[in-house]
Amino acid sequence: MPVFKIKKFVETDGTSDLVEWHNKLDDSGRGSFAARIAYLSGCETTSGWCPPHCRMLGDGIVEIRFKCKKVQQRPLGYFGPGRKEFTFLFPAVEKGDEFIPKDAKERAIERKDIVEKNSERANDWDI
Repeated sequence: MPVFKIKKFVETDGTSDLVEWHNKLDDSGRGSFAARIAYLSGCETTSGWCPPHCRMLGDGIVEIRFKCKKVQQRPLGYFGPGRKEFTFLFPAVEKGDEFIPKDAKERAIERKDIVEKNSERANDWDI
């Protein structure tokens, strides 16, 4: 049973580039992502959210780590806005130890600030 509720950032019109990103993953990639989220959301505390499953980037941002078609997928999120909630903020990939896009972390931080000011910008995400 999940301990953490999984959420996603949404635009003011209700759309989410996270859903678009997820839909573009192949079946294996969606399965890897779902397995990773099932494991992490079942951890009793945030101490279970650690390598190799994810990595803390600073500024409260967490990268979830998995592969799809040999591409390092790195969707970014944070713990919040509520207690025992994790919100995905921005879809990114990693190539050569760099995010694509390069400003992925900064964009995630911007979205985190938006969600912190308006929790309605984070919707439940059943993966």
